[in-house]
Amino acid sequence: MAAMEELHEEAAAAGATAVLSVGLVPGMSNLLAADAVAGLDQVDSVDIALMLGMGEAHGRAAIEWTVENMAQDFWTGAGTQRRQVSSFTSGKTFDFGEGIGRKTAYRFNFSDQHTLPGTLGVSPVVTRLCFDSAFVTGLLFVMKKAGVLKLLRFKSMARLAAGLFARMRLGTEAYALKVEASGSKLGIPQKAERFYHGSIESDMTARVAAAVAAELYRGEQPSGVYHIEQLFNTSVLGGEISSRIGRRG
Repeated sequence: MAAMEELHEEAAAAGATAVLSVGLVPGMSNLLAADAVAGLDQVDSVDIALMLGMGEAHGRAAIEWTVENMAQDFWTGAGTQRRQVSSFTSGKTFDFGEGIGRKTAYRFNFSDQHTLPGTLGVSPVVTRLCFDSAFVTGLLFVMKKAGVLKLLRFKSMARLAAGLFARMRLGTEAYALKVEASGSKLGIPQKAERFYHGSIESDMTARVAAAVAAELYRGEQPSGVYHIEQLFNTSVLGGEISSRIGRRG
């Protein structure tokens, strides 16, 4: 992402427009985060949580990326706040709303938490992951704490685990996205929450990509390299989707 951002001036000079962070996470999460942040006068932190359905037939590449990142450490923050953290640690419980309820999600290396501090001017931003099967989420956390997930750093073990995940059908095809921006409005501490439920995560990724491509094709956009939230808001997704976005605060 950082390397592509550096092409902004070159793209602007050529009259070309590129949009990054197009999908569910990043993508939909960026738009919801921007919407939540806009509802506050001051923002102290943003927490994003994604719940994936274990019953969905996820693509092989997506499964392999997820499995590999379960064992990885990654850097977060900037300047004096920059530090290294581990995936599937620092659990936090989120209320995903009616029909799903509360679930505990754990840190994961999605790119939105690295780019949103720059585009929205807020920090820290933390993105977490859980599955609709609380058993699977809990098991992975225990395995991480016990050091078992370190084995996934070996390519052969990662491929084996990805194959097992691809065959597992322990849940549903549902996914859920929750964004919580904490801060204040009119001097009063407040939390702005945005959430969205759907079925088949890969379809939503395609919907976001198609909506952005259509806007670039039909409309006049500034030249350069941008993240989705720098050019669009949730209305780009159309009334059917934007009308189903839940809001609190």
